[in-house]
Amino acid sequence: MKVKGIGIDINDDRVNGDIDAFKAELDYFQDCGFDTIELTTSGLFFILNGKLNWKQTRSICKVLSKYRFNYTLHLPDVLNLGNSPNPDIEKEIFSSCIAFGAEAGAEVLVYHSGQVFYELHSQQKREDCLNRETDALAELAEKSKTFGILLTIENVNPEPEELKYITERGLSKEDVRLLHPAMYLDPIAEQVEQIDAPNLGMTLDPGHLNLAIEVTGEQLLASIDKQAHLVKHLHLNDNFGRNPHPRYSKREQLLYGMADCHLPPGMGSMPIFEILKRLPAFGGYIIFEVKAEYREYLRDSIAGIKKHIASLSD
Repeated sequence: MKVKGIGIDINDDRVNGDIDAFKAELDYFQDCGFDTIELTTSGLFFILNGKLNWKQTRSICKVLSKYRFNYTLHLPDVLNLGNSPNPDIEKEIFSSCIAFGAEAGAEVLVYHSGQVFYELHSQQKREDCLNRETDALAELAEKSKTFGILLTIENVNPEPEELKYITERGLSKEDVRLLHPAMYLDPIAEQVEQIDAPNLGMTLDPGHLNLAIEVTGEQLLASIDKQAHLVKHLHLNDNFGRNPHPRYSKREQLLYGMADCHLPPGMGSMPIFEILKRLPAFGGYIIFEVKAEYREYLRDSIAGIKKHIASLSD
């Protein structure tokens, strides 16, 4: 394992478009010892109605130029190139993110898989959405290649409304696989291999996978083993593998070890070291996705991950 860098994502709520708050975040992360920053679209406000806001983009890039970080970019979580009522604006937003990434010097773009089909009850409609997404990704990968940007597709976890849908209808694991392929690594891998672009790969989010297996029945480490060769970017955080329940508020969920709680690696129950061992050929960035309330634990968590990486590189 030869990691390019260890970074962290920008917290949208703390920045909320404020350039001074953005600078403070970068200063703090630099002090923590991170060498890479994953920029986000939702907190930096550089896109308006699908188009790049050049004034905000220039302000952001001016700030970024004063630091020696590596940069990656996470696209909007809701962006969906396949299953959307308005595919044109989805594609326009994606293209604007590529343009921003080129200006900001982002090496990697992260896109949540759009293979989510709960309201599509015919196989033909699901196939149409998948084909639409695949064609768009092929085109956008070609556009990204012009700027030397790696485009990656990330696996997702079930959202509360999706868990409710699955539970209320008593869906089988076979049904879940048909309606929500984005929770599995195999369908994403198949799409990546079908497109076969040199600058296209997978972002592995083991935290998402750890929550998804509660409804998919997949095995965490076995799933990673199978598709490790396609993983080009890694999101890292911790949880306890329990999905949220509507009875509990977001604050209460943590008491019960529920939800995608974005703990620093090592604070939950995930087998972090075993996950890293499954990625011997990995040579990309590791990005911590950790909630702001756990910042005091970041330095210890970084030290732990660096120790794991060193032992795997010997």
